[in-house]
Amino acid sequence: GAPQMISNGALLVTGHEPLTGKEIWRVRYRDDSTISRIITGQGLLFINTGGSPGKSELWAIRPVGTGDVTDTHVVWKMTEDAPHESSPVLVDDLLYTMSDRGTLTCMEAKTGVPVWTESQRGNYSASLLATKDRIYISDKKGKTTIIAPGRTYQVLAVNELDAELWASPAVEKNALLLRSKTHLYRIEAS
Repeated sequence: GAPQMISNGALLVTGHEPLTGKEIWRVRYRDDSTISRIITGQGLLFINTGGSPGKSELWAIRPVGTGDVTDTHVVWKMTEDAPHESSPVLVDDLLYTMSDRGTLTCMEAKTGVPVWTESQRGNYSASLLATKDRIYISDKKGKTTIIAPGRTYQVLAVNELDAELWASPAVEKNALLLRSKTHLYRIEAS
């Protein structure tokens, strides 16, 4: 029930008191080079453990307790097709992940049980972006697939730019911002 500052780094993730920096709890894992951001919801933190592409894991952790809670507070682990670079998104009670090699997975956030999995062509590094009724997924070649959140896989649209998209999309009011290697695109309804 108290605010925490969460720090994900080489070999461990820690929870701290924001005003003093005092460590409250820690969870240890084997890797470093964590890239994706921490996602929070459903009483859990969704943490990428880093490592190298194809070997990253995504862990769901209860951010409570004191000291080393590795053996008691890791609720579930995604060990196959976990993203290395891309950050997942949480919509209601479902967590969506995209592996670097194009495996899109929807799972129950509290349990890690897969709801559906779809293979996409291409390589991915940009984080997923969720709005009220859409999830945007951009590949490195410039294709953005838009899906509906939910327990069935439903593609709403596919758009392509003649540009490499490595950066995560951003939102500014009603506009979608996409940064390529050479341009910044602003897309919005007139």
